[in-house]
Amino acid sequence: MQLRTIILHLNDSRIPKWYVLCLSMLSWLFFYNHAQASTLDIDKNPPPQLFSYLADFTDSDGDGMTDAAEIRYGFDPSDKESFPAVDFIAEPAQEFPVSNSSFNSAVILQKEYGILIKWDNHQPETNYSRYSLTLEDGNKQLYYGGHESDWAAVNYQEFELDGSEVLRGRFSESNPENGEFVKDYDWFEINLSQYPLPPADNDLASEDDKISFRLNNFTPEEQERYISFMRRVLPIIKNILGNPAETFTCDFNKDNYSQNSWVTLDQGRTISMDDAWIPRLLVHEMIHMWKGKYAFSYSADNWAYSDDLSGFEEIAE
Repeated sequence: MQLRTIILHLNDSRIPKWYVLCLSMLSWLFFYNHAQASTLDIDKNPPPQLFSYLADFTDSDGDGMTDAAEIRYGFDPSDKESFPAVDFIAEPAQEFPVSNSSFNSAVILQKEYGILIKWDNHQPETNYSRYSLTLEDGNKQLYYGGHESDWAAVNYQEFELDGSEVLRGRFSESNPENGEFVKDYDWFEINLSQYPLPPADNDLASEDDKISFRLNNFTPEEQERYISFMRRVLPIIKNILGNPAETFTCDFNKDNYSQNSWVTLDQGRTISMDDAWIPRLLVHEMIHMWKGKYAFSYSADNWAYSDDLSGFEEIAE
């Protein structure tokens, strides 16, 4: 029995879906990784490893997706143009300059929770950040430092804001070598009514829910590799898991200075990764991402795992 037949049988059985997903992913990733690293014609001169694999890796139209996979996910295996579309890349985030802040290029980004203010410290990594932010809502102080080194998030709910306020802020400069105060800059204002919250998405995993992606700090070659992989694997993930829980944009942030570090943050809105190319780990993090602010395998604040779904996200790669 071929592997694809086994998977189809398992999809209709009582075996947990995570097991089916693992089997599907492992078989597909084996082929993809080998094809990426090899110049062999898989059909005419298959590597010896494939002879011990109960699967059909024929790719009649040479588009990099097997006939079995194309048929399974609704594409034409004889038409190279019939292929998963690249319709999942988001536009660059729009940035709005902060007045009186040309010295550090501070900008505002609109977020689902409110706004994010980010700036450039114009310095290498040191123990002290050059700029710190003071931000006020009337007599209430939102920030007096105490933020990340080059950004500060303004979550309307956490700061008890209704989105109609006009915030007042300014930056202060310190010596990045010793932390000594240098100067205060001019005050600026941020009218929150210009940055309304998006409508609430309470329709869990609807047909309209979709995740888009931004690839940050990637070379053009790296972007091409990731997009090529994602256009093949996203139909498989959606077929097994269903629609994503929510509609949002996920930022892939590549850190060229970290090693062995991959993590999903911000309720799936961010995946931080090092510069290694590890497809199975990318799939692993995308499974975390797929649930958004919801959960596959735990409930309540104490992370009490259920018997049926315990560990799903940690082995679904």
